[in-house]
Amino acid sequence: AVNRRGELCPKGVAAYDVVDDDERLTAPQVRNPETGDLEPASWADALDRVVEEFDDVHREFGPDALAFFASSNCTNEENYVLQKLARVLGTNNVDNCARLCHASTVAAMGARFGAGAMTNTLDDVGEADVFLVCGANPVEQHPVIFSSYLYPAVKRGTKLVVVDPRETGTARRADLHLPVRPGYDIPVLNALCAVVLDEGLEDDAFLDERVVPGSLDALRDHLDGVDVDA
Repeated sequence: AVNRRGELCPKGVAAYDVVDDDERLTAPQVRNPETGDLEPASWADALDRVVEEFDDVHREFGPDALAFFASSNCTNEENYVLQKLARVLGTNNVDNCARLCHASTVAAMGARFGAGAMTNTLDDVGEADVFLVCGANPVEQHPVIFSSYLYPAVKRGTKLVVVDPRETGTARRADLHLPVRPGYDIPVLNALCAVVLDEGLEDDAFLDERVVPGSLDALRDHLDGVDVDA
């Protein structure tokens, strides 16, 4: 993985380390029903085992006892075939890891900004006064972006605030780390919004130009019961 400035992503570079790793699986593993141990098997035997077990579950408990989990690392065609297999077996229990990370982001950005993608260039990032990072760890998830854009800005004076229950590499470099309890991200963001509005810190000109009429009042009503001190 190389960006336009010729920088190598350590995640991409390290991706090939698994090829020759001594612990890499080179054959399917099937659990021995007698010993409970996983043992190497041929692809034919492994797939036959999957078919048999799925068939048993399907006949005894019905199709909705089955679930299929697709992957963003697969091609669109592979994910399409997987969901078609689920439909053929009669279940709608199909999910993908993108639902928890990408899908919600795309939907929110599409509704708010008109496009579910970045609204600026990485060069613009360095002009920010404050970075608010919620539940992300760009030190490990986006190492090139962090080392080449975010951290240089931090060293120049941009404040970094990290909201994350974990003490990640990003949190250790933050000016302020808020180790919230898992699941409390939204209450923290609601409290931040409440403080901004209560103390009159909002940018009225920006809101007048960009916010749908009436939605700010709806937000104020929503935040009316927020206990910031809690």
